[in-house]
Amino acid sequence: MLIEKQDISSQHSLKLVESAIKASAASGCKICVAVVDGNGFVTALRRMDDVPHAVTDFALDKAYTAVMTRKTTAAFFGRMESSPSLKMGLGNRPRLMVWGGGLPLFFGDRIVGAIGVSGAQEHEDIQFAEAAVLESGLSWEAIS
Repeated sequence: MLIEKQDISSQHSLKLVESAIKASAASGCKICVAVVDGNGFVTALRRMDDVPHAVTDFALDKAYTAVMTRKTTAAFFGRMESSPSLKMGLGNRPRLMVWGGGLPLFFGDRIVGAIGVSGAQEHEDIQFAEAAVLESGLSWEAIS
C-alpha cells in the first residue's frame, strides 16, 4: 500500500515568503522567512538586508520544527515545558526550536510544509507568519 504525499509548491512557498516580508515591512521590522516542504526541505528562503546571518538558521529551524511536530513552535514550547524528560532531551536534538514563529502548513488535514519567521520580537515573528498563512489560504491547524 502507498500513501499519497502532497507538498507545498515552490511557487506557493515564494508567495508565503513575500506575504510575511510585506507584513513585516509594514511594521518596520526586518526578518528572515523560510518555507519547507512536508519533509523539512527548503522550498523558499529570504533574509532581508541587515538581518544577522544567524537569524537564517533560526527561521529554518522554526520551519523544520513546525513540520516535524505538526504544531506551532510556540505550542511545542508549551509541551516541552510540561515534561522534564522532553525538556532535557531537546538539548540533544539538532534543529528543534521552541521560539515562536514556526507554523505548520495544512491543506485540509494534510501537512504540506511549514513556515518559519525570525528576526523580530517573538510575538511579531508569530504575527508575520500567521499573516502569510492566512493570505495563502492554508491553515496552521489540520481541518478535517
